[in-house]
Amino acid sequence: NSKMELQEVAEIDPNYIDSNYTDPSYTEVSHTDMESYQSIHPEEEANCDEIDRIEETRNMIKSNIEYEYMIKNHNISVKILDELIEIMVEVIVMNGNFVRIGGNEIPKVLVVRRFMKYDYSIMEYVLTSLSGNCTKVKNIRGYMLATLYNAPATIENYYQAEVNHDMHGLG
Repeated sequence: NSKMELQEVAEIDPNYIDSNYTDPSYTEVSHTDMESYQSIHPEEEANCDEIDRIEETRNMIKSNIEYEYMIKNHNISVKILDELIEIMVEVIVMNGNFVRIGGNEIPKVLVVRRFMKYDYSIMEYVLTSLSGNCTKVKNIRGYMLATLYNAPATIENYYQAEVNHDMHGLG
């Protein structure tokens, strides 16, 4: 008993939906759906935790070095600054007990402690040091990591040497 009609003239019931979203690509995921998905895919839940940890570490470093202030008030390459921050984040969140810096195995805890000391002035010193290099660097990541690691231990002597140099010319 089916009736054959053209689709253009057939009376069709409207499509009732419980959502205000009319974009067909949008799919609403309920809380219970998400819980069941996470219980089926625990490795992805662990990845989400890791991503959150990485983002928290990145934000902490940016806060410590006064990232927004550095960008707004100085002629600083955002790309170079972001690369330095990413190297620091990678080292802080990586697995393992040692970090290879300049051919030496440095205890990761020592490297992390130094990176946690970072503030605006140390990052500015690193950027100055990197911009002053005019030699060819074969392993730029290793060079940047060594510069980041050594900066907190050398910053005072660097500025003292600069003052001594400037004062020597004054007689």
